Amino acid sequence: MLDHALLLDVGNSRLKWALLKEEKLHAGDAFAYKGQQVDTLFDNHWGELSGIVTVAVSNVGGAEIAKEIEIWCLDRWGVSSAFIQPVKQSYGVTNSYQSPLKLGVDRWVCLIGAHAINKAPVCVVDCGTAVTVDVLNKNGEHLGGMITPGVQLMKSALLNNTSDIAEAGNKSSGFLGKCTADAVQNGAIHSIAGLIERVVRELEKEHREIFQLILTGGDAELIKSHLNCDVRLVSDLALKGLSVIIQDQAK
Repeated sequence: MLDHALLLDVGNSRLKWALLKEEKLHAGDAFAYKGQQVDTLFDNHWGELSGIVTVAVSNVGGAEIAKEIEIWCLDRWGVSSAFIQPVKQSYGVTNSYQSPLKLGVDRWVCLIGAHAINKAPVCVVDCGTAVTVDVLNKNGEHLGGMITPGVQLMKSALLNNTSDIAEAGNKSSGFLGKCTADAVQNGAIHSIAGLIERVVRELEKEHREIFQLILTGGDAELIKSHLNCDVRLVSDLALKGLSVIIQDQAK
């Protein structure tokens, strides 16, 4: 049995983490790391942890944060970090990409997590800096996906490329905005919600079966509240996928 594994889901701007102890995930507090002194952040969040024997990482944040993680974990526990990479087929999931490594590792581990939760047709939507949509059939075969800007990226695109749009807030006051900030916020949210609903509708029309919709990521709750379809929120889906991988490797 694997005990005391540190699992890290490194996004473009935030890091989620959990401890895997006695085959159970114990989630820690997510934190933003961009532009921060990361070794201090690591000290604050992980400095009191002991007995860590494995560190597994899903990283889309780039080489710099990967190096910081590797150095810190080696210094603290003498443990080399395992950076997960997508493969063609494993853990019941088949990668549809001709070059498996081209599929983002965040998408890969989320698919593994989703398939472990329910071996049924599933549409996985990760609502982060970018919104990724990936689909599995009941056999765990990846049918493909979509990528679009997330809420903040959509808003930033407008703010950075127009002269008369004011800074948008993070809340909306109804379906239609009655000020520019609300109009921008609502446009971003409903663009993403509409895409998700369209994907699910087309999948079920083409395949003639129900696809479970799973949402994860920082904006998942926000997007969920604007969807007119059944949805399951799994905030730690990538970490669940990492736990599947690590426990299988420890057998």
